[in-house]
Amino acid sequence: MLTLVLAASVAANANPSLPELIRSRPVEYSQQSVKKSTYGFTRLQLTISPVGRMVHCNVLVSSGVPDLDEAGCASFKVSKFKPARDAAGAATFGTYNTNILFFLRGKKVSTPSAADLSLAVSHMPSGSGPISVRDAALTVDVAGKVTACKSIVATGPENALDHALCTMAMSRLSFKPVLNEKNKPVASIQSFSVEFSQADAPADAKAPGDASGR
Repeated sequence: MLTLVLAASVAANANPSLPELIRSRPVEYSQQSVKKSTYGFTRLQLTISPVGRMVHCNVLVSSGVPDLDEAGCASFKVSKFKPARDAAGAATFGTYNTNILFFLRGKKVSTPSAADLSLAVSHMPSGSGPISVRDAALTVDVAGKVTACKSIVATGPENALDHALCTMAMSRLSFKPVLNEKNKPVASIQSFSVEFSQADAPADAKAPGDASGR
């Protein structure tokens, strides 16, 4: 029996904000595309329009099974999203990153990182564990330049890691501009996350919790 775990990206509550998933449907796939020993992980980046609909789906990390990657994208075609908002509060294009993990029920697997980038640091801020994933909403112009960065704090206060994430995103990184329905580059609010860890932090080998699926 195949189990699917869908992990949604964290959305912000203040402007600028990322898209938020309102309604979705289960991932549907052909059993013929799944082998008995299959284990895979797909990371998708969805482009969400100002009216809350998916207009593009990019596979950031492939599961190695094309049919399953495609099924993941197809499952969001009829989904409804709360659109991204820019600094002025206007609806705009945005990205929504999501992960799909599939494995045989009862099979012990390692949970891959949900972050876009992993960095080792010499020490962690006070109150942080050996591993911390920090998220941000990036304002990206039509040329792919980051013009603003707002940290998204799911738990606890902002700390030095949030500052480091935004400093790096604005000074060292460039991003592909998203494309609208006519495949023209447009300004957007893009999701970005970094997994910070101490250089000597143990590998995360936690198995996913129980979940319903096939």
